[in-house]
Amino acid sequence: MTQISLQKETLPYLYSKEKHIRYRDFISIDFKRYVEADLQRSIPSMVDGLTPGQRKILFYALKKPIIQKIEIDQFTAYVFKQSPYHPSEERSLVGNIIGMAHDYVGSNNINLLEPNGQFGTRLRGGIDHVASGRCLCTQLSPITRYLFPKADELILHYDGQSPEPAW
Repeated sequence: MTQISLQKETLPYLYSKEKHIRYRDFISIDFKRYVEADLQRSIPSMVDGLTPGQRKILFYALKKPIIQKIEIDQFTAYVFKQSPYHPSEERSLVGNIIGMAHDYVGSNNINLLEPNGQFGTRLRGGIDHVASGRCLCTQLSPITRYLFPKADELILHYDGQSPEPAW
């Protein structure tokens, strides 16, 4: 199940001073916004096949660039420092990084990050990885720059606040 950060604009009734909310109002406003936000985070884009969380990770991996091995905890701290992640989303970020590095059959079309350590097996669906990011290292996969060439970055337009390019 995906965790979301609760924000005033996402769930306004949770931040109101009212003690009681009608079920109809909750379903038609708050729950609808939650489902829309969850679907936007969960369904990969048709343009590049990445979810917004994966796109943020790839953006900062290419920006740094992480061509040498780096511990997942260090890379997570770098992404947190550079982007507007909520502290409760740390496990989600680590899980996305680990998922992008899975290289067993059926996990990804192409792993954009290299797995250096025990990242999980096909037998357990990737959930048998080492729990701590301190024990795992990653770096950009050699094929990533072929799929996302540096020359393409010149034509992408960013709004300055988000690693999501406009299309």
